Amino acid sequence: MMNKEERRKHKRYNVQQGTFAALSSNYLVGQIKNISMGGVSFYCIASGWKSYSMTVLEIFSKDDKFYLQKIPFKVLSEIDVENQVPFSSLQMKQISG
Repeated sequence: MMNKEERRKHKRYNVQQGTFAALSSNYLVGQIKNISMGGVSFYCIASGWKSYSMTVLEIFSKDDKFYLQKIPFKVLSEIDVENQVPFSSLQMKQISG
């Protein structure tokens, strides 16, 4: 059986700490996990999350040195992930597209 990594058309790359993705349709911002020519995966707080198949993505850095806007984004998966902050009740998701 093939895993997800083997089915991908493009190699995924890790990004520098402090690189974020935002979905304007949800007012949702999250830390990017990895990115490729064909997609991006990021972690975010799940509150207010509404599943969309197509939306618009923005990518930016915390130091304001990098900003891309109006990127068409198709949500391919949304996975509940464990919150890494002890004693936090926030529900986290990994959004990939």
